[in-house]
Amino acid sequence: MPERRLLTEEFVNNLSAPAHGERWIADTEVRGFGVRMWSGNSKGKSYAIRVKDKNGKMVRETIYSVREGSLEYVRNLALIRINELKGTQTSLTFRERMRMKWKIKLRNMSLDDLASLAAELQIRSSVNHSILMIMLVDMDNMFHQNSAKS
Repeated sequence: MPERRLLTEEFVNNLSAPAHGERWIADTEVRGFGVRMWSGNSKGKSYAIRVKDKNGKMVRETIYSVREGSLEYVRNLALIRINELKGTQTSLTFRERMRMKWKIKLRNMSLDDLASLAAELQIRSSVNHSILMIMLVDMDNMFHQNSAKS
């Protein structure tokens, strides 16, 4: 019987590879999404999907390696991919998908990098205005979160 539970960043980061073979823990929030751990010389863990596509064929794909702080982003990527495989529509808008992509990039940037990026984006006129606004709002939020930690 497969293991099922609501995956959290803390839970996933504390998981370790099994002594032998593979271990799969299914997420209870997004059906078909979960974390896969394996043993051996290259033991590790990754986020993956296991679903039947629109033709009934079983599909297993790795979505992303496990990195701290990326669960929400990867869960949404998995939902998009599962919907593609099943031939159903995703409820995420272009704006929401862009915001997810930028959040993961911005999370690992220093405040100096964020300031340089903001200045560069304001100079470049080729960047779509709505994308620029999404990125600037997210950078501002990251700045305030980092300032509160200091």
